Amino acid sequence: MAREIIQIYECGVMDAEKIAELMVQIEAVKPRPLSEQMLDRVTTIQPKIA
Repeated sequence: MAREIIQIYECGVMDAEKIAELMVQIEAVKPRPLSEQMLDRVTTIQPKIA
């Protein structure tokens, strides 16, 4: 996250509200950790009913 903050400052953004808005957008597009993805996959598997 520090890298993203540095990039925001390098672009010249100094307004705290705008920085917060950009950080929310950055977090929204970050990939989820593999463990979360695996957990979702396991919990969404539906049992087969014969």
